[in-house]
Amino acid sequence: MKKNFEPKYVYLPVACAIMGRNIFGIEEARKHLGIYPTEEQFGILSQIPYSETVLRNLKDKYVLVVNYGEPILTQKAMKPSFFYGSKNSEYNNEEFAKKAGKIEWNLIRKTEIPGSVNKSYRDQMLLLRKNESVPTAQQLVNAMVAFSLLGERLFRHWFVRVYDIDGYGNCIYLGNPKSTNIRIYKYNKDVRLERVGLSSQIIPM
Repeated sequence: MKKNFEPKYVYLPVACAIMGRNIFGIEEARKHLGIYPTEEQFGILSQIPYSETVLRNLKDKYVLVVNYGEPILTQKAMKPSFFYGSKNSEYNNEEFAKKAGKIEWNLIRKTEIPGSVNKSYRDQMLLLRKNESVPTAQQLVNAMVAFSLLGERLFRHWFVRVYDIDGYGNCIYLGNPKSTNIRIYKYNKDVRLERVGLSSQIIPM
C-alpha cells in the first residue's frame, strides 16, 4: 500500500484561506507599500515552503509574511513613524540595519517563546524546537511593519531577542511594548533581562 505524502509547500490562495487575518502577502505589499514583485521574485514567491498541516496547526499563533528583503534602514525610510527614535538612531551605522534580507516567506511567532523572558540568550536558545530558528532583525522588523500596516502590533507585551549581534558582540532585541513604535536596542547576551524574551520562526520545509 502506497503512503500519501503531503506536499511540503502550498500555493498562495490556499495559504490565504488557512491563515485568514494572519497573512501579509503579495497583494497586501502592493496595496500598503506599493511593492510589485518582478517576474523573478514572483517565481520565488509562488510556492510557500510550508505544508498545509503546518499552517493549519500554527495559524493562530504565527503570522505568514512576504519578505522582499528590504534592509531595516530602507523600511525605516519608507515608514519613519513606525520607528522610535530620530534619523540618527544608534543602530543606523550597524551592519544588521544595513543588510538586505532574502526574497522569501517567513512564518513568525506573534509573541515571545513561552518561558523565554528573563533568561540569558544561551538559556533561551534551549527552548527552540527542532523546526524553529531565531529570525534576523530584518525578518522581524519586516513582519512588525507589515502587521502595523494591517492595524496589529506584534510583540506588544515584551521585547524579543533576534539572531543578530552588533559590532561589539551585544545581542539585538526589539519590540514595541506599550508603544506604537518599533524600538531596537542591544545588550550583553549573557545577561537576563526582565522584559526580554526570544523570537522564533518556523524553518521552511
